[in-house]
Amino acid sequence: MAIRTGWERALVACGVMLSGCVADVGDAELGVAREALCPPYTEMVAGGCTPTPTFVGGVELWLRADRGVITARDRRRVTQWQDQSPNDRHAVATVSGTGPAAVVPGLIEPRHAIRFVPSGAWSVATQDTGMLTVDLSPIAGAHGVTVMVVASRESETTNDHVLGAGVGTTGCPAGEGGAFFLGYSDADHATMDTNCRALVAQAWFEPLPRILTGIASPVPLFGDGHLRELYAGPYEHVHVLDPYEPFVTTAPLLDGRIGRGFGSTGTDTRFDGDVHEIVIFDRALEGEPDDLSSELGLATSWLRRHWGL
Repeated sequence: MAIRTGWERALVACGVMLSGCVADVGDAELGVAREALCPPYTEMVAGGCTPTPTFVGGVELWLRADRGVITARDRRRVTQWQDQSPNDRHAVATVSGTGPAAVVPGLIEPRHAIRFVPSGAWSVATQDTGMLTVDLSPIAGAHGVTVMVVASRESETTNDHVLGAGVGTTGCPAGEGGAFFLGYSDADHATMDTNCRALVAQAWFEPLPRILTGIASPVPLFGDGHLRELYAGPYEHVHVLDPYEPFVTTAPLLDGRIGRGFGSTGTDTRFDGDVHEIVIFDRALEGEPDDLSSELGLATSWLRRHWGL
């Protein structure tokens, strides 16, 4: 009788129903099995095929801590975080040799993660140490945007931002809009901001990952008004209508960062904690997080199942 490989055993054990599949195979083999067994744009999670963000469509950036993480020779320091969308907007270490750390599940760590730990006192010269640079130009569209982040905090700092981009070299100069960020504003708030205006919702501090979802959808108001929405974990949903200072800016967004936001000069916005996944869509997703028949519901369901939330 032929001896089956680990991947072949996984196929036989799983069967076509994809129910209760448990296989002792490596990550690479298991990844192949997932792709082979599930329909297009879905992936096997928790024993069943789950629609991924690509099923929803319009993915401009997709970073996930369990795929595409390239490390230095120490097998820990991240040099590149590869975009899983077709756009190849890979995130790279801003300062060579100082990227965040790649976390692999083990006896202590339950999930893959990209770990950001602020190093020393903040200064303008050192604020990019340990950060990643990424192309956030999709946020600068005129037709709305959805940004979804799965992250868990390690501390209760005042400005703890996971993702940010600045317009030009300044953050929020007086009288001008110049920054975007998604993250935590203080110990129990999450923030989606641009033009130096904050939008907050409850996001209690605890070590478990939380989903932060920022949405900007165009509305027929004066100028370039947008409806801004924020979902912070399972707790609260906030609507903010700002007809004069849109969340989505048509100006070029420069200096995209993962691991810090953009604020006024002199503000420490470095993130202290783990980032598990980042997804940016090219439009405002419709629906509610708990409505699986909607775009936002499908995207939220993927993140919840993927990270066991």
